Amino acid sequence: MSLFNQLLTVDEFEFLTRKVLDPAFASRILDENEKVVSFEKILESLPQIQAISYFFMGDGLDVTPDTVKKIIEMEHVKKFYHMTLHNIPANFDFDAFSKFMLENKQIWFVLALYAHTITEEYKVKVKAFAEKLKTENYGNHRRPAIYFNYVDLVNDNNGDENVIINP
Repeated sequence: MSLFNQLLTVDEFEFLTRKVLDPAFASRILDENEKVVSFEKILESLPQIQAISYFFMGDGLDVTPDTVKKIIEMEHVKKFYHMTLHNIPANFDFDAFSKFMLENKQIWFVLALYAHTITEEYKVKVKAFAEKLKTENYGNHRRPAIYFNYVDLVNDNNGDENVIINP
């Protein structure tokens, strides 16, 4: 199921996603007080899913200081086969999430970051992690992809940022 550019209440979202196993969405979900529901709350409400493709909102309101901490504690997330995160904002704890990625190689991760959403310091962190992934043993599992401005920093470009690959 794909939900893009929608403004939904929690009740509407729960009704639409009750039986969905692999949602893809870039929509605002509002609680009863009309506040944006955080990404971790969205994941908590979807214990049945096996994969997700999520586009963070440009304003970062769907990320809290505890977003990553709470995500990595969720048992059902550790059972995913795929997780794609687009438009990752600078307030997303990349250090903690990269550790989670290394501990959960059974999940195929695809991350997409853009210059307008992160700082230079964040970009340096992401690129260093991408370099680490190039030599990390993934056995029979698929190596993660990390895109920065549509360039895959991990796979198939030999570090050439002029090679553009769509996530």
